[in-house]
Parts: sequence; C-alpha cells; structure tokens
Amino acid sequence: SKDILWSYFSFGIVGISAIFIDFVIARSAGKAAVGMFNQVVAIYMVASQLAAGGVNFSVLRQVALFPDDKQELSKIISSAMVLVSILSLLVGLLTFFMRDFIQFVLEKNSVSISGGIMVIAPALPFFSVNNSSALP
Repeated sequence: SKDILWSYFSFGIVGISAIFIDFVIARSAGKAAVGMFNQVVAIYMVASQLAAGGVNFSVLRQVALFPDDKQELSKIISSAMVLVSILSLLVGLLTFFMRDFIQFVLEKNSVSISGGIMVIAPALPFFSVNNSSALP
C-alpha cells in the first residue's frame, strides 16, 4: 500500500542521513568521535524509550476506542501528558546524574560520552511529551 511505501521511504532517508552524519563526523573529528557519537545516540534511544514509558502506545489505543468522545479524549490526553512529563523528567534527571557512571562503564578514558549525555538528557522530557502528544 501507499502507506508502507512512505514508511520505507522515510526509513531510507533516516538511514542515508545517519551515514552522512557519520561521514561528516569522521572527516571533521575522526573515527573515535563517530564511535562516541553513536554511543551517545544509542543511550538517547534507550533513555527516550524509558522516558516515554509506552504511554504513547496506550494513548493511541485509547484514542482509537473513543474517537468521537471529546471529553474522554481530553481526559486521556491530559492524563498522558502529566504521566509522561513526570516519568520523562525523572528519566532525564537519572540519565544526567548517571552520566559519569555510564561513561565509566562504556569508556573509562573519555569525557566525550559524559559531555554528550549532558546534552541529550535535558532533551528527553521534550521528546517524550512531544511523542505522546502528537498522536491525536
């Protein structure tokens, strides 16, 4: 179907973009920087899933059950926003404060991973709330 083609197309764009970004980082900062960048991106992906807590999927299901009930939709969305805001703020703070431990586990001699986590941790609540609120 047309939707599947759009999905594959967007997946291809993301893949090509990732290769391009890795190439630019390797040319400007070296191969070690590409590895550190990819570690930070992987940490962000895991943390963002924890921060969202699957609430976005629950919201999607609940919205499908009550598509015409505006009062119920309002309750669903506002409850989800409160829950995701609290959960993502906690995960963001935990990620931020555990940055040195994460760096120790991944690579003991580099400050770049810790620095990258300092950048991504504050973004987690914004990403999670946006991810959950974009559904309806």
